[in-house]
Amino acid sequence: AAAAVAAERAATKSLDLVKDQKAQSIAAIAEVDGVRKQLELAHDNVRIKDAMLESQAELIKSLKDENARNKEAASGAVAAAANAERAAASRAKSTEDDLRQLKKDLAGADAAIDRLEKALEEVTARRDSAEDAAADARREIAERDQMLAYVSSEVESVKSMFAQREDGLRRERD
Repeated sequence: AAAAVAAERAATKSLDLVKDQKAQSIAAIAEVDGVRKQLELAHDNVRIKDAMLESQAELIKSLKDENARNKEAASGAVAAAANAERAAASRAKSTEDDLRQLKKDLAGADAAIDRLEKALEEVTARRDSAEDAAADARREIAERDQMLAYVSSEVESVKSMFAQREDGLRRERD
């Protein structure tokens, strides 16, 4: 009886452990979902920044083309061309500065994506490990239940056998 109680306590403890691991798995899955959402947002930001980079590159090219046209048209209007060139160069410099900043932002977003992907891999590995541990615990509980059922049936068998012997002895005595 003490062994059965101890086995039942161990089974209850294992079941509590499985419940804890299941809760951890659920939390890990929620964390994975959050990481996925962050990853999607980061990907969206990267696409937006890529589009901005393309737009800025086109703007730089057009400014450089405008600058070249201004140089060609400088034959009679040197002062006007010089002013336009300075303005175009200033805009090109400003645009190049913006482009450099966007590239830095893009590199930061790429690093964030890498971190999020690593975090997703870690969370997935922890979830898989927890699921494996939960499956192992369920198997152990099933084995203990089978052992308890076997012991219980053996106890009943022994009780029945002693009852039969006791009846037989009473009959002999009477």
